[in-house]
Amino acid sequence: MREEFAADWAVILRGDVALATSGSQVPALSVLEALATGTAASPSVAAGDTGPDDLAVAPFPAGDLVLLVGRDGHPFRRRERRQLLALARIADRVGSIMPG
Repeated sequence: MREEFAADWAVILRGDVALATSGSQVPALSVLEALATGTAASPSVAAGDTGPDDLAVAPFPAGDLVLLVGRDGHPFRRRERRQLLALARIADRVGSIMPG
């Protein structure tokens, strides 16, 4: 997915644990936690309407996971942010119906 968004890095966080990372420029875990916490406090960011230029955030509907995607060079557009939110919803739904 990182490649589809022309991103430098992507991370799935559960609390203070990085469950999956991709890319060579992934920020430190403490930075990722701060980004996830800060963006979660904004309804506009949670809706995909806005956010830092170099970061797109997608909380999973179940509430315990968040996907963070970062890139330098060109800002994330609203359409991309909403696509990322849609992917997180799909992944959350698939995860909820899979056995195990």
